Amino acid sequence: MQQAKLYNFLVNPKGEVCMVFKPSSPYSSNPKNPEIIYDGKDHALLYRDNDNLILIDYIPVDFHDTLFNIDKVLIVEYDIFENKISHEYFANVVKVKKMPKLNDNFVSRDCIDKELKSLGLL
Repeated sequence: MQQAKLYNFLVNPKGEVCMVFKPSSPYSSNPKNPEIIYDGKDHALLYRDNDNLILIDYIPVDFHDTLFNIDKVLIVEYDIFENKISHEYFANVVKVKKMPKLNDNFVSRDCIDKELKSLGLL
């Protein structure tokens, strides 16, 4: 799991949301079925694909409702080494009642789905 340490949420006048973040190293692969898991509080999980999980830590309090009440976010990955956008894609926002506990073995999308369903949170 990677942590999005440098990110920013932007909202245009239509209410569309974009998240720009700078991975510590650029991804070589394209995202596949990206999703953001979010409970409306301080943290969210971005599944770029089944094997790449990004923790979006400390979402600003005044942005919680905005993120929780939308269906998708435009994700822009910025390559700090090349000084350009490396990937741009939409991620669906999956709303949950409570974020799952994470540990080193709990990173695949399938594991998260099983955990959320078993807890009745999805």
